[in-house]
Formats: sequence, C-alpha cells, structure tokens
Amino acid sequence: MFIPLGTLGNVFTTIIDDFDRASLGTVTTTGHPLTQLRQTWSIQSSNYATSSAAANTYPLLVVDVEQTDQVSGNYTFRYLGNGPAFWVTDANNWWAAISNMRVALDRNPYSCNCSSYCSSYTCACGNGVPDTMNCCCSYSTVYVCPPGCYYSAFFGTCFSSSDDGACGPATPQSQCTGGFTCACGNGVADSMSCCCSATICQTCYQDYSYYTEIKILQCVNGTVSTYSTDIIVNATSYNIDNVPNYISVVTKGNEITIRPFNNSNVLMGSPIVKNISNPIKGNYAGITYGGSEYNQNGAFSYYYTAARPTS
Repeated sequence: MFIPLGTLGNVFTTIIDDFDRASLGTVTTTGHPLTQLRQTWSIQSSNYATSSAAANTYPLLVVDVEQTDQVSGNYTFRYLGNGPAFWVTDANNWWAAISNMRVALDRNPYSCNCSSYCSSYTCACGNGVPDTMNCCCSYSTVYVCPPGCYYSAFFGTCFSSSDDGACGPATPQSQCTGGFTCACGNGVADSMSCCCSATICQTCYQDYSYYTEIKILQCVNGTVSTYSTDIIVNATSYNIDNVPNYISVVTKGNEITIRPFNNSNVLMGSPIVKNISNPIKGNYAGITYGGSEYNQNGAFSYYYTAARPTS
C-alpha cells in the first residue's frame, strides 16, 4: 500500500485503518480509538467506510493523534468530495482538505484550423510584378516582329521570312534575363515567382473547462466555510484519471502542506502550502465528506492513515 505520509521528523506512532471488517466499531485496524464525530459512518463490503449523510452535514470520522503536528491521509478511491480532516477539536471546530470538480463555460479564444496561403510578395531587387507576383532582378530589350517576320539587328527592322522584303518595324519589349531574389526566401524557380506566405486561422472557443481542485475547509463554532481553493487540473472533458485517489495533509506549526496523488501514485501538480494565521487547532485527525460541484460520489474512504511525528 502506497502511503505518502510526508516528512515531519521521525514518525513514532502510525495509525492505520483499512476498514477490512464487518462493522466499524470503536477502534482502528491498529487498535487506536475511532470516533464518529459527525453523522453516522459504517463499513460496506468489508473494505471501505462510508456515510449516507448529506454532503452539507460534513460527516466526520476521527482518531486521536495526540498533538497538532500531524500527518493525515485518505484513500478516496477517486470519489470526489472526500479528503482528510485535520486539527479537529470537536464536531464544530475542524479543518479539512477535500477534492472538488467544477465545470465552467469558458469562452477562451484560441487559434484553430490554420492553413498557409500566399498573401504578399517582397522582391529584394524591387522588380516584382503585382499581378503574377513574379520577381525579376534584371531585364534586356528584345524586338518582336509580326508573324512570319524576323528581326534584323543590322537594319533595325523586320523582314519577311519568305524574302518578300521588309514587313514593318520591330516592337521593343523587356525580357527578364537575370533571375530573381526574394526577400522572404520563398521564390519558385520555374516561374520566378516570389510568394511570401502567411497563415490564416479560425478563432475557436473552449466551451467547457473541467477544473479539479483541492478545497481547504474550516469549521469554526459550527460554521463551515472554504478557506482556499487550488486548481490542480484543467481539462476540456471529464476524465476520472484527473480525480485524486489519495490526499495527504501534513501540518507543522501553523503550516499546512497538501499533496494530492492520482491513481498511479503520482503527485498531481505541486504541493499546496498554506500558512494559517491563528488557526484553532485540535489533536484529532480523520476523514470527512463535503461534496463536489460536479460528479458527486458520496462519503467514501478505502484506507486511512495518520501519524504523530517526534518534532
């Protein structure tokens, strides 16, 4: 069993409950006292703890860790809305870290369906012809005669190919003789074209975002509120692999470090670290259920661990 307890020093007491029994009872697997502090919990199928109480009642099952520096972790079997409780004083004063999934309609634009096309041309020698996008860098003059005639450079005129005499003056025309140079480097040799390509894209929108979050809850004198919310996954569709399978909470002094792990025991994102100002802290830790905004599963714990460090 993968148990990422974190580090707080040398742990000398570890509390484990694998719920591998027919009924919940009053002690954990390791023989430590177990208290149903809020609502009623039970064991199902001899391998997990659950509560049928509504999420807004925050069912709470705890053990006595005997100090406020704690390591607490809950295997949730990827059931959203569950997580470890910590710094539990009583039923009306406690903290918890639970998983939550939130679906938002986001109209975030992004480029899509992109394609290249020829939008402009740039000739380094400046002789581009706009209608064909040709890029010729040097010219010579040629003389064009009417059909059936040829040009005589000596006489400077056109003569009939059948020796019938002169057939009129030649028409001077410019002819590209010097090749081409494209400033953008996209010349096509066979046609002497110079096309500077551009990209055109459509604007698409990401319709939905599925945010997997870790919520820190605090209950003070019976009033439950969300202390903070941290996004650990942002996806475009629901995927159970984006739901934490194990959530670990380490407390030391007034600092909380939360580590959510996926089903492959890989840390999801970075550790979430919070420094709490003057929190109410108790010696109990445990599991709770606060619900999820999307795909709520119910209270569930497959395996629970807690530890008391030396320092």
